[in-house]
Amino acid sequence: MVIRTSNLIALLLLAIPVSGQVSLSLREAAARNPSTLLPEYEGSPAVLRGTVTLKPILFGDYSQVPIRDSRGGRLMLEAPDFMFEHVAPGDELQVRGVITHRGGLPVLRMVELTTLNHTKPPPPFSRRIHQLQSVSELGVTALIEGRVIALGEDSGGEYLLLDDGQPIPYPVYLSLAASRIGTGLGRYHVGDRVRVIGASSQAGMQPPFEAKFRMVIPDAASVVLLDREWLVSPQIVLAAALSLSSFLVLVLVRRRRRQAARRAIRRIHGLCEELLTISAFEELVRKLRSPVPRALEVTSVELYRFDRQTQSLCGCVAEPAPAPIPLSAPKEDGQSIPSIALCFRNRTPLCIPGSSNPSLLPKPNTGGVILLPMFTREELVGVLEISHTDRPRHFSMEELVALQHLANQVAMVMKLLELQARKEQMMRSQRLAATGQIISGVAGELKAPLESILILAHKLLDQGDEARAILNESLRASAILSRYSQVIRQDEGEAAPLELNAILHKVIDSCRKDFSHSEIAVTTSFWGEPLWIVGSARQMEHVLRNLVLLAARAACPSLDHSLHLESSLRQRRVVITIRYGALLCDEYFPSVPNAGENESLAFSVCRGILHSLGGDVRILQAAENACRMEIDLPAAFHVPSSEAAPRVRTVHNSRTLTAIILEPDPTAQRRLVSLWTSRSHRAVPIHTEAEAVELFRRLKIDIIFCAVRLPGSNWVEFFDRVRDQVPAFVLLTDGLDSDASTLFPQGEGFVLRKPMEAGEMDRLLDRLEQRIESTAMA
Repeated sequence: MVIRTSNLIALLLLAIPVSGQVSLSLREAAARNPSTLLPEYEGSPAVLRGTVTLKPILFGDYSQVPIRDSRGGRLMLEAPDFMFEHVAPGDELQVRGVITHRGGLPVLRMVELTTLNHTKPPPPFSRRIHQLQSVSELGVTALIEGRVIALGEDSGGEYLLLDDGQPIPYPVYLSLAASRIGTGLGRYHVGDRVRVIGASSQAGMQPPFEAKFRMVIPDAASVVLLDREWLVSPQIVLAAALSLSSFLVLVLVRRRRRQAARRAIRRIHGLCEELLTISAFEELVRKLRSPVPRALEVTSVELYRFDRQTQSLCGCVAEPAPAPIPLSAPKEDGQSIPSIALCFRNRTPLCIPGSSNPSLLPKPNTGGVILLPMFTREELVGVLEISHTDRPRHFSMEELVALQHLANQVAMVMKLLELQARKEQMMRSQRLAATGQIISGVAGELKAPLESILILAHKLLDQGDEARAILNESLRASAILSRYSQVIRQDEGEAAPLELNAILHKVIDSCRKDFSHSEIAVTTSFWGEPLWIVGSARQMEHVLRNLVLLAARAACPSLDHSLHLESSLRQRRVVITIRYGALLCDEYFPSVPNAGENESLAFSVCRGILHSLGGDVRILQAAENACRMEIDLPAAFHVPSSEAAPRVRTVHNSRTLTAIILEPDPTAQRRLVSLWTSRSHRAVPIHTEAEAVELFRRLKIDIIFCAVRLPGSNWVEFFDRVRDQVPAFVLLTDGLDSDASTLFPQGEGFVLRKPMEAGEMDRLLDRLEQRIESTAMA
């Protein structure tokens, strides 16, 4: 510790031997002048002896130590703190210094200290607070007890204000320097009862020295807590504890109810997502009959569909089905309108408790019924009835909102199933139409041989040598029927990606014999890149070979007796052009009798097969005495896989993903849905942009498959609307796009070509999982 300069000079002066030093007792050294209350021997050097009664009390740059002798005298020693470094209570000291005062307190400003002996510290005097508030008790080491009535701090340290029933309280003071070394007095509170051991002192620095008495302590350990004061009465504490316990019980019960409601809402939303994967109305009925009641913790769920013909609500889930409920006015016998019909007519939910009028309940129960109108957009399609018969069941407002959402989801699934049934019926109609064209072509081609058989049969009445001709025509008709049956069986096979240039090369090689027999020169000009289509390989080879043979038979020998085959890609469609010379460019090709198994199919039959694949064939006038046969098919995209590489199915371990399939083409949509759902993911097929935007408001969508051609809008505007709402966007193109790599320059989406194959779907899922993992790590 740094010693002030003035104190250092005083110590040096006192260190000079003074011939006037005398040996005094502590009582004499502490004697005071009655008039001024200052020490009687102030300024006199003296040599004193006494026993330390308390640890050194630190005051900034100096310390004080109380001492006492056997005669009851006491005095404060004052010196820099380093001089008391080895001083402890019980040490018998001999000190030399000058008698002075610190305020009104007599002290010996010490210059020399000698430890003579160490004994047991003398015990403090037990005093009352009022006894220490006098000049005669200054410097005494005392023990007091009292209750804290105030506490605080000033620039010099901390203090406790004690009271033991006397009029004037007494401060206990701990200097700032001492509180920094250990703990302070902040742990005590008003009302605490404490015991304190310290030295009686005085804070007044100016005369008269008859006030501002206080006790100074060396550290916070000199204060001992006897008991704490109750801040409030035990009765109030008990009442508060009971109130708090009741409040906590209520909070716990409310929390459990809210948790149960949240679990119910999560189950309802999970059911809503599961309903979107339903592909048949019977499956919807099965879910409403068993899994849905268990998830909702209710007795039963009934679905009432609106029948427009009978203007009634018909039940679909219960067995046996309930009687239809008419939507007409109240009956003539005075009975009220059924509550289900009332819910439908008012277009609002109804919650009927079990304790209400039994006539309002659809069926007898004690738990109650909830009736929910089912909306799909603005159209009302029926009513969903949720019954609970075991016990009264209370549904919160959040649960009722979630149940209304479930009812709307059921309505949407019913609407989607209805639309799907209509589309399947339309596709069956289109397929029947294509089959009818094939059958019509078969009948047209069979007409000629059958007429020949009829003519020959008439001639056979007169000439018996025509029997062989009848047999040949019969064999010809049988061969035609056999070929067409083979074509129909090939049409039943599963469609696959086909490389058209390779098929054309194979067709030309198979027709070399016919070309050489007819002396026809064949030239080719094929597209430089692979051209992919979707269909049956054998069927496509059969159709193309027969069309090439029809063009070769129509070529006139007197004109340019040659065929020129071209393949190209025009606006995402594959076009095959066959050029040949002919006088007439029409669809009536000559037939070659007795052609064996190479007999060509009729042109109308080939056109019907191409129509079933989404293509067409046309005969056009190319120039004078020149014809052009154009065959066009929808282009596809295919990534050929190595035959040597084993086909290993990628296992995706991520969570179930929900995808929107925005594809107007029913065939492509069904294929995408099949590929996606076969990998344990959910698919929601839609057809318009508005349906997609509506689904984004109600479901969490992970990926969207969007076709390039959208009815009434374009995919660029749709992508700008949903790019911030969906993690992955897949654009489905109709063919080979030269600018496909520049559609998403920043990697915000994927570009794939239709029809998508299983390998492409697995690669897409791998890329999606990598993106999900990188997002989770970030």
